[in-house]
Amino acid sequence: MTLTKPFKFGFIVGRFNHIHKGHESLINKGLEMCENLLVLVGSSQESGTERNPFSVEARMQMIREIYGNSVMVGFLPDTTHEDDISYEWGRYVLKNVKLWASVYGIQNQPDVMIYGNDEERSEWYDPEDVKTIIQVVVPRGAINISATGLRNMIAAEDYDLWRKHVNIKLRPYFKPMRQKLMEIPAYKEMFKNEPVRPF
Repeated sequence: MTLTKPFKFGFIVGRFNHIHKGHESLINKGLEMCENLLVLVGSSQESGTERNPFSVEARMQMIREIYGNSVMVGFLPDTTHEDDISYEWGRYVLKNVKLWASVYGIQNQPDVMIYGNDEERSEWYDPEDVKTIIQVVVPRGAINISATGLRNMIAAEDYDLWRKHVNIKLRPYFKPMRQKLMEIPAYKEMFKNEPVRPF
């Protein structure tokens, strides 16, 4: 007997630059709860910068490497800059969630959004716009890692530490990601001398 999941269509928004076990805890919770789960990769127009070094195609590919077709993956460009958060931004996110749902043939309206307890996603939305959407906050718990820390591990060539925080399926990505980081002036400057531990 197949058990029905409590939600028809949920979504998660993040930059995933790059995906790590903390992100996976959100996505895994979404898969437990939702019949259909959309993962939107934000700041999709950016690559080659210190904060957003990897292209949206690379970020989406890493998510698919881990999850295959069990999640829907889309992209979300910033409208101005990533700190410009307003109700207009929230409406833009919801509009894009619905657009990507139609791309994947999902007829349902989103009924749940999932995010981590270190994020202020609730401030993105006018309560009226999300009155039919449940907000689920997933505590970070023992998974104390950030994408910034991961990028520093890669740049410092600390493979042993990096691999503890990422899915085993991503291990082949380490060298190509380091090559990409070393093309970016900020990382070149930070790690031009002896590699150092990022923490």
